Amino acid sequence: MKTCPNDRLAARLHFHFAKNAVNFTNEFGDIDEPFYNALENHFKSATEILALYPDIREELMPQLEKLMNETSNIGWGVYDELSELMERIR
Repeated sequence: MKTCPNDRLAARLHFHFAKNAVNFTNEFGDIDEPFYNALENHFKSATEILALYPDIREELMPQLEKLMNETSNIGWGVYDELSELMERIR
């Protein structure tokens, strides 16, 4: 079931969830696996939408790249997972 009728808004919503999760982790330290699974799932959803819509891609791709780089010090393999997801849409 689609929860947002506008793909641009859905991509931004997924991006902002992931961004807030990364910011929270970088501020307060590592959390746990379910937290990072949610972060990765939202990041993945954003990249899947970007792969379908070039206009959204131009808008969010640089922000996703930056966010991915901000996970380099986060545990649980988050950076590796986000890097793989970005590789799929480059």
